[in-house]
Amino acid sequence: MNSFTMTARFMSAFCVAVLLLLLAQSPAFAKDRDIPRAEEGYADSALVDGKQNYPFELYGVSRDWNAQCRKGNTAQCIRLAKAFEEGLGALAKDNRVAIGYYLFACEKGSATGCSTSASMLFDGDMGYRNDPLAAKNAQYGCESLNDQRSCAIMGYAQKRGLGMVQNEAGAFTKWNAACASGEDLGCEFKAYSLFNEYDDAATGQQAIGLFKTACDKQLAWGCAGLSFAYEKGRGVGKNSAQSFTFAQKACVEGKGDTHLACIQYGDALFDSNQPDNVAKGVKFLFTGCQGGNAYACNKLGQSAVFKPRPGQNTTLIEGLHFLRAACDLDYAAACEGLGNAYLDGKGELEVQPATTIVLWEKACKLGRQETCEALRAVGETDSIRAKLPLINPALPASQQIAQALAKKKQGEFNTAWTTLSDLMAEGNDDATWLIGSWLYYGEPSVFAAKKTDGLIAIQNAASVGQPDAMKWLAYAYWDGVAVAQDRQKAKNYMAYLAVRGDREAEAVWRSMDAEGARKAYARRQAEFAALMERLAKIQARQYARASSFTSSASSYSGPSTSYSGSSSSSLSDSLARIRSNNDYYAANVSRAQGRSCPIGNSYC
Repeated sequence: MNSFTMTARFMSAFCVAVLLLLLAQSPAFAKDRDIPRAEEGYADSALVDGKQNYPFELYGVSRDWNAQCRKGNTAQCIRLAKAFEEGLGALAKDNRVAIGYYLFACEKGSATGCSTSASMLFDGDMGYRNDPLAAKNAQYGCESLNDQRSCAIMGYAQKRGLGMVQNEAGAFTKWNAACASGEDLGCEFKAYSLFNEYDDAATGQQAIGLFKTACDKQLAWGCAGLSFAYEKGRGVGKNSAQSFTFAQKACVEGKGDTHLACIQYGDALFDSNQPDNVAKGVKFLFTGCQGGNAYACNKLGQSAVFKPRPGQNTTLIEGLHFLRAACDLDYAAACEGLGNAYLDGKGELEVQPATTIVLWEKACKLGRQETCEALRAVGETDSIRAKLPLINPALPASQQIAQALAKKKQGEFNTAWTTLSDLMAEGNDDATWLIGSWLYYGEPSVFAAKKTDGLIAIQNAASVGQPDAMKWLAYAYWDGVAVAQDRQKAKNYMAYLAVRGDREAEAVWRSMDAEGARKAYARRQAEFAALMERLAKIQARQYARASSFTSSASSYSGPSTSYSGSSSSSLSDSLARIRSNNDYYAANVSRAQGRSCPIGNSYC
């Protein structure tokens, strides 16, 4: 098993996350922004999120925003939605809460609420889709609120038959009206539909005209469209240099959503075969893959596994991970590629022809004809299928893991282990964490603990951001168990997760961060108690001496009045010394309690 190595990409994101959390806790930062703060109190709340009535917590000033939103102030609803999208202040970053507020705002007549909720529900930003509700909100925003952005999204639903009857003519009518009104989303939908879904010269020229108009305005989607056009030679002459130029302009200078533009630019850099450009291209493609773009995942995966390029720092196991990610997003070429990796036994994968067959079948069903032909060439596959794992490796990784855990609970540990081992060899961080924890603690009646191997697997999972592994390591570093104690590293792990909306991690981070103050307070209390005991003894002795001197002075009788005067002066000096010591005592008590010394005290 490989030793623990923190990837450069993860380390960079890790440092940024910790910095953001520290800034958010800064008093100066808090004063500059009107942000919800946990110390100002909280309230429980819930909203329908397009799936269920979803509970969440509100902190500080967000409770006031919520009250105003519920009374119909849609601006405050939108404010809360954006706050939860961002994870502002003490609010957990949560798209399900955000969609709830956008939906509520739409019901109250907010065009922004309608268009944004429709877009999020079509795209599945919350981890699920709801096409009928998305189409309903887009239609309401368009027809009842006369919002052209909602009309453009409604046209998208009509073109694809999502949540409403398919109506191609109606879609173009909506896009034309939206585009003519100045709503660029209508122009964008129309342009890409003409460019990608038709092949005649006239539609190609229409698309190019829309791309040029948008690119002249420095809109990213327009320049990216021209890049695609020059790459494919549709509507313009094929020109790789022009394609690269427009891709760069779209990503670096473009306005609006640059996600796809930067994937196009990264693709162009990656294909340049110049090591420096390839390295830059990897970064853009990696970001695109993280954002759920299957093409970017497949591009990185195919090259890393089968033909690494000079300048590409993607490892083989990362490449397998990217292929799995793209295949789970139903990208046919990636499913075929992952099947080929099992056929060749790439990296730590075992040669498994049966796994290859089911992955190829998935690629074929997704429409990849080359893979269908390869399957036909194999012929009869029943004998190969006999060795197929009990959990189908063509299922998405998340489903395989869920089934593996169910099998383990049923006592079928070997079935669970086989599936998770294969996924770990593919670079799946959840599988790596589970294998690591099982190895570290052992499994009764199956195998004894293998702490060293388990720790390595847990560290590998944490190095790519697996939340449970990061928490485990944070606690381990805090207490010095299994690793050398390093409390700053423990706090950094929790801070990274807290910035990403993990409420448990945030609470633990706050507690860890307050440890220094708790220790300082305990130390001051101990010092205070010791000081009180020491000063009490000093005072007792001084009062005893003063009392004794006063007694002897008052009992003496003699002819000399000057002696009596001398006695009074000495008593006065003794009492002054006592008062001085009392001031010293008060000053030390103040210091021990963390307060400022009394004004005018010379000790301060």
